[in-house]
Amino acid sequence: MGSSGRSAWVSAPCGITILSSYATGQGIALAIQERIEVLARVREQATDRISRRQDTPREFNYLYHCVDQTRRRCYRPDLDQIGLKIFSNVPAGVGLKTSSAVGVALNGALGEAWDLDLTPAELVRISTDAAKAAGVTQAGSLDDTWCSVLGGIVMTDERESQLLERWPAPDDVEVVIFVPRLHRHRVHDLDRRALLSPHSAQFERLFASLSETQNVFDVMSRAAYITAKAFGYRRDLLDLALTAGASGVAISGKGPAVAAVVEAKRVDQVASSWSGFEGSLICTRPEDRGTLVGRSNDDQTLWIEGRAT
Repeated sequence: MGSSGRSAWVSAPCGITILSSYATGQGIALAIQERIEVLARVREQATDRISRRQDTPREFNYLYHCVDQTRRRCYRPDLDQIGLKIFSNVPAGVGLKTSSAVGVALNGALGEAWDLDLTPAELVRISTDAAKAAGVTQAGSLDDTWCSVLGGIVMTDERESQLLERWPAPDDVEVVIFVPRLHRHRVHDLDRRALLSPHSAQFERLFASLSETQNVFDVMSRAAYITAKAFGYRRDLLDLALTAGASGVAISGKGPAVAAVVEAKRVDQVASSWSGFEGSLICTRPEDRGTLVGRSNDDQTLWIEGRAT
């Protein structure tokens, strides 16, 4: 590696929830075309230790753990200086799987820069381990992470750490997402497993039903109403979208984002049904592709320095 080091660019899709894993550990997620992009550069300029203050923001802490998990998993004692450039237009912390997408793209870019030839399963393990170590997930995010790696619709079981199914993303619908303009909702600070565990039997039946029938949109909508009630979110947003012609609705992740899967001819009606509420709209499509390797434009760089001790 020369003095300029190596660089690699990887993008990973964000996603929406079909069936939350909070209740039972079994989760289903759908990738969307909104992506997180990461450019990683590795230089031979090491210092004595990883530079990480105890009071660093949780977002930086997560990046640190991603780097650390990749190094540990792949036995890279020669951690040099790593430059990270992260590109995203997707709002964070609203349930659109941005943490999983960042982790997958970041660890994938490091793997490319270090010529590690990571398998999809290794990339998932590294990313979920980093999320748990950084405290950015309660449920483990196995479904979200596989969704970012493979695209399409994924079904996972965190209890067995397994990918159960992967189906192609539907190509005949679009996705309309509404992000209410709220202050931080109480559910973000609560144990979301505890809130949904009383409904575990319902979620198990929905999961089994989807495994047998693949009736994705009906299961998504049924789960959305259970989740909205348990988390204290308003359900009229779901009602309005379905009345306007949505095929299915979801409370995505921990929320507050609400997603509607819609035929193209009904996108405007569904979007208009939410026009009386303060918030932002995202119109996108399901994504059948997972992580992509390529090139990107330049931007500000966040540097992490250090060498393994």
